[in-house]
Amino acid sequence: MKKIINLVIIAVIMAVSIVALSGCKGKDKSKNSEDYLKPLNQYFEGFKEKNAEKISSVYPPFKNEKMSEAEINEIYAEYEKDVGLNISIDYSINNTLKLDKDQISEVAQEIGAIYSSFEKDKLTDAYCLNVIFKVAGEKVENQDDEEESDDEEDEEQAEKTVNTKEEKQEWFSIKYDGNWYIL
Repeated sequence: MKKIINLVIIAVIMAVSIVALSGCKGKDKSKNSEDYLKPLNQYFEGFKEKNAEKISSVYPPFKNEKMSEAEINEIYAEYEKDVGLNISIDYSINNTLKLDKDQISEVAQEIGAIYSSFEKDKLTDAYCLNVIFKVAGEKVENQDDEEESDDEEDEEQAEKTVNTKEEKQEWFSIKYDGNWYIL
């Protein structure tokens, strides 16, 4: 258990270091320069809390999408099929790239082609985030009746298997009409 805790601590330190060293191309790394991460953090907090309103609040207004509690429950049900019960969700940012003016213009063109209510001049900043999304859960395995244990706690421990599913995703954090959102 101590080894797992140490590995988690190392992973968190590495993720924080990557974000701190790679995203801003040497610019001011003050609190304001990391505002672009707030919607991503809020999205995952909302997902962990199963809070559809919090998740939906990180989408830009031109997207006109709202996530429902039912949709979140469906996603959790799928994860339970994949990894088991007692779902835990975590994420880390593998790499962050601040887009330059030309790249922002390209992203604006792509967004405008998809969303008719998007106003290109309201997109003033953007980051590309390479996110590693992890879902873990416990599956309970049935044991043979031949092996009986006097200690119920040992038996319960032996029946549980921790499963993890990991996905790498590319997200964009965009500053649109003065506010940060994710796509």
